[in-house]
Amino acid sequence: MNILITFLTYGENTFGGIEHATNNLVHGLRENGHNVSIYTGPFKMKVGIYKKNNLFIYASKNLRIPFDGTDNTIINFLHKKKTTIDSEIKKIIKSDKIDLIICIDHLWGIVPILGLEYSIPTILWLHIFHNKQILKSLENKKYDLFSVSTSLSKEIKNVISKEIKILPNSLIIQNINKTKSKKNYIFVNARISPEKNTIDALKIFEEIANNFKDVKLVLCGGNFPFIDNRKYYQSVIDKIKKSQYTNRISILDSIPWKKIPEIVSNARIILLPTKTESFGLAALEAMAYKTPLITTSSGNLPNLTCNYINLVSPGNISKFTHEVKQELQNKRNSNLNKLKKEAIKYKASTVALNLIKNYEQKK
Repeated sequence: MNILITFLTYGENTFGGIEHATNNLVHGLRENGHNVSIYTGPFKMKVGIYKKNNLFIYASKNLRIPFDGTDNTIINFLHKKKTTIDSEIKKIIKSDKIDLIICIDHLWGIVPILGLEYSIPTILWLHIFHNKQILKSLENKKYDLFSVSTSLSKEIKNVISKEIKILPNSLIIQNINKTKSKKNYIFVNARISPEKNTIDALKIFEEIANNFKDVKLVLCGGNFPFIDNRKYYQSVIDKIKKSQYTNRISILDSIPWKKIPEIVSNARIILLPTKTESFGLAALEAMAYKTPLITTSSGNLPNLTCNYINLVSPGNISKFTHEVKQELQNKRNSNLNKLKKEAIKYKASTVALNLIKNYEQKK
């Protein structure tokens, strides 16, 4: 099939979960032999058309959006360009003989927020809730709705009555050159933000650091351009500077996606004290590379982990501390093999195949 993906910020190594998930889906579609065209903004590339085997990227100057952290800026900008955007999409549909459109998110996917509809099947893949007003605008549209998890679908179903199917995030599972033994660092595989509860990771480390003097804490840095997160980021930096364990805490900036599996695989623990998780891609990576996972019971995480590990309520520092200590003392049942088996189900090629087979039958 010839598939068109519409997404404002497509590009490798972009520090955002939706970007990473989209890249993995594109990989899975191409592995299954489909041609993929992408209509995107010049976010990680210059304006132009890029072609590589069965991948065609159209980076439009009309999608050069000034990100300021507010949805309204994006919405207003897109509506001013609606006629031109519609024309560009129609040209791609015609030139690339598109059979199916996949819009990544109801705002970032461009097409849904503009209310555009075409004569070919159109999927809207929902990753986050956004707001009720945006969701309600989808009620009478002809899009096939998918969300990344049952937990997100339930939230959305409180606002709209349309059927919502599940298209989970997926993973490109790499062959990793593991070290002979796990390295002594705890890796927080999530951006520094209030939603990911980075401050709690620091609090947990403070509680265990004195008893486990060789263990280090590694955080993900990097610029997240879609919201103004500077105040919270600075609060994390300030807390690290005040810590008596400052020299054992590091921040990795701008990690290439291809490096993440190696970092995850060699970590002693993946620690994710997140407050909200519509899917849990970082947790899935830990599962796939058999690294002990300690995380919360928020969002999709209970479903993703199949209750094979103890999950902690967000903000419960004492319980998190207990789980980390148990793991470092090899007293915790991490169920690594069972979690690995579950992770394999989310292989990019498998998820893509399950999505497309129904549309191939309709073609």
